[in-house]
Amino acid sequence: MRVYKIVDDTGDIGVEVYGENYKELFEKLSYAIFDLMVENGRVSEKIEEDGNLDSSDFLQLIVRFSNHLIYLFDHHKFVGKRYFVDFTKKEKDYSLKYKIYGERIVQSKHQIKRFLKSATYHNIDYFVNDGKKGIRIYFDL
Repeated sequence: MRVYKIVDDTGDIGVEVYGENYKELFEKLSYAIFDLMVENGRVSEKIEEDGNLDSSDFLQLIVRFSNHLIYLFDHHKFVGKRYFVDFTKKEKDYSLKYKIYGERIVQSKHQIKRFLKSATYHNIDYFVNDGKKGIRIYFDL
């Protein structure tokens, strides 16, 4: 079973991700973002990156989290392999804590597929389909 589906858009690339719950949804989104950028099969779990993000807007949290993962890739040369996300919703506030195991990019080991500039709000969507939560998000290339 594929973790995500690529959605084409002129000049951009998008993904659709589904999960049984918010935790699974964000973990699969993490996998999709790193898999779009790097051939994931050769990534090892040597180091971890962790942190937390908060927002009063769910779609904003999705974009901020996605852009943070792109930042880890671009500025820390980090690529993820295994993902853990704890998601909390309290009234109109959303927060997530993440822990990602992976390693620093090694040019001789990791095949770069593409560079993502940023996640966008263009056609971003959160939906429920057949009882599963879904996200559709696009990235500038």
